[in-house]
Amino acid sequence: MAKKKILFIFKLPPPFNGATFANKNIHESNLLHDSFKVKFINYGLTRSGEQFGKFKTNKVFFYLKALFRFLVYIQNVHIVYITIAPIGIGFLKDSVFIVLSKLFKKKIIIHLHGKGIKKQYIKSKFWEKYYPFVINGCDVICLSNLLKNDLPFFNKSPFVVPNGIKTTDYTKIFKINEEFQFLYLSNLYKTKGVLDFIDSMILLKDETELKFSATLVGAESPELSYKEVKKYITNKKGDKFINLIGPLYGNEKKKILKNSDVFIFPTYYANEAFPIVILEAMESGLPIITTSEGGIPDLVTDKQNGFIVKARDIKSITEKAKRLLENKELREKISKQNIEKFYASYTITHFEKNIKKVIEEVI
Repeated sequence: MAKKKILFIFKLPPPFNGATFANKNIHESNLLHDSFKVKFINYGLTRSGEQFGKFKTNKVFFYLKALFRFLVYIQNVHIVYITIAPIGIGFLKDSVFIVLSKLFKKKIIIHLHGKGIKKQYIKSKFWEKYYPFVINGCDVICLSNLLKNDLPFFNKSPFVVPNGIKTTDYTKIFKINEEFQFLYLSNLYKTKGVLDFIDSMILLKDETELKFSATLVGAESPELSYKEVKKYITNKKGDKFINLIGPLYGNEKKKILKNSDVFIFPTYYANEAFPIVILEAMESGLPIITTSEGGIPDLVTDKQNGFIVKARDIKSITEKAKRLLENKELREKISKQNIEKFYASYTITHFEKNIKKVIEEVI
């Protein structure tokens, strides 16, 4: 039987974020290449985090180029798979591909990597009508069961496909840092909790005599530059034990995870859905301190494989950090649970098989 033809429209890195990371895994999937006849359109209009939300003439060029390629491919495919921005101008741009696919009478799979639709849907009459017009009649993939609630108008039951990542042989990556280390690993957005992480480390230093260090890994954002974060650390008198380094990828990122003891991600980012970075922390066996934003509670169960704290609650973050710092037995118990949970559900193999299953069901 001839392979079905799938047209994938999505954004590939750079920049690196949860959505582009997942898209890269699909793009490189041998399973999907072997199962279907695939074509890809890289619909990335930005090349760095600093370009988000800014008008650039090259963005218009990339958009028109993607649209032209779409019109060339669309007539000879069975399914259009597209990842979309859930809100704002981004959704309006992405919706053009969906509406045109409907005109060509193609089956459509929308993969949502963010949230915010429900909030915008109830905000105005325009969105109340436009979201159902675009999305209803398509098939939708959400990242977790919790995120189904972001589609109050949807007339089908969404598929749920959690993100997955490639596994690491940590036996080949050796821990060289003997000092206890807390880790923040994400882009430097205020709403990702980077300043809250710093504040909690400053407070913890005043509350314990145990030695520890803290490391921040991530790229600059439109909200915060390295210089600004460095100044914030210095003003708080944390520069002797809080280290700020740039973004790390591949083995360098794996090494920093291996050399850390606890991962802290106190996000309150409005579009937070299902952070890849939490999967990376789980795989490396790190106890996790995070918030209940988006689909995170499907990943982290409070008091089992980490701790859920209220957003912006510095005292609560510090309390949980101190508890983990002082209790080796608790850290080891949580570490084991995180590794087991990761390998049971969140490997790249799970992800690829689930995407393949969705496509086959839609066909």
